[in-house]
Amino acid sequence: KKEPKMWFIDIYTDWCGWCKRMDATTFKDSLIIEEINENYYAVKFDGEQKEDLIVGDSTYSYVPNGRRGYHEFGALLMNGRMSYPTYVFLQENKQVLTAVPGYKPREDMLPILRYCSDYDPNNSVGYQSYMESYESPYSQEETEEVEETEE
Repeated sequence: KKEPKMWFIDIYTDWCGWCKRMDATTFKDSLIIEEINENYYAVKFDGEQKEDLIVGDSTYSYVPNGRRGYHEFGALLMNGRMSYPTYVFLQENKQVLTAVPGYKPREDMLPILRYCSDYDPNNSVGYQSYMESYESPYSQEETEEVEETEE
């Protein structure tokens, strides 16, 4: 039997520049890859996909809206806050733990991934408290080098 994991859903669109930057930088980092592979079922979901999606007994569809539309499932996961990219963390029971919008460099994404994978609803500290004791595996020099090469 497989060990239960949370779900990490990367909601993106084809036209989203920050989504592409996440794919080219943060999601190429070895520590990010390792954290996601060890602790999550990872899914990339196009927030504007046209195909229906069946989840359990429910069917979610594309909704035309102006020049661009949106997919009902993405809207549900993002609680109607249509922002790309957004990373949705689903607990093992398929309930949304949190949805985190926006581009995140690896130094910001790794503690979010670790915090969510360690989350215990019966005994969890808030994210701010967690960050007070969090020690980044990235050195300051390494971080500055990455920022310089991205510019």
